[in-house]
Amino acid sequence: INNYPVEKLESLVMSVAREHLRTIELFGAFFGFVIGVAQALLSYWAFAK
Repeated sequence: INNYPVEKLESLVMSVAREHLRTIELFGAFFGFVIGVAQALLSYWAFAK
């Protein structure tokens, strides 16, 4: 790894990190949406009486 060009190593790390961060963002958005809908439904059900 010491003889590997720094630019190529940086490019490789950044491309992998970008891909995984995008996946984490999408999972966060999905779970946030699902939990938000569940909270809204529970709130409506609890206070609609």
